[in-house]
Amino acid sequence: MAQIVKVSAVIPTRNRPESLIRTVAALIAQSQPLEEIVIVDSSDEPLDARLLPDSQATRIHCLTSQASVCLQRNIGIEAAQGDYVFLCDDDVEPPADYVELLSNYIIESGAVAVTGLCLQKSEDGRWVFEYPVNTFRRLVRYYVFQQSIWGSIDRVGTNWLTRPFARYIQRRYRIRGNSVTRA
Repeated sequence: MAQIVKVSAVIPTRNRPESLIRTVAALIAQSQPLEEIVIVDSSDEPLDARLLPDSQATRIHCLTSQASVCLQRNIGIEAAQGDYVFLCDDDVEPPADYVELLSNYIIESGAVAVTGLCLQKSEDGRWVFEYPVNTFRRLVRYYVFQQSIWGSIDRVGTNWLTRPFARYIQRRYRIRGNSVTRA
């Protein structure tokens, strides 16, 4: 008998019913059904659960909360019944095999936490997984203000004067895992 990982999806939402409906539809369409979908709503107008897609395989719970994404996530996690929690924003439409792939990885590796690759639509409409820092000025600004960098730090344009400083900053980011800062 195949082992199944019971996954609850927790979705904080606020004033975006159309986006939430698309997200719930994508979660219902998963090749491995979720244990449940827990929606924690803080909208100005309460969410009408009748607008959500219907599912025979996945229970959907709607809770309300104050407007705070962290509070909403915590309320959802506390209410979740699955063995694992999939934290999902209300504008995410994962591919149909997303939960199955994560579950298989959990089973095969014994992992206690996993994440998938996050993509974001760029201004030109492409799906990207990073926003590389490509100017020396931006690299310095991120370093001075201790900001995380989402993407490569190896494509920074420099000249003979700025190159030693850029290499120093790049080395510091690599030591901290490219994204861990003191901020």
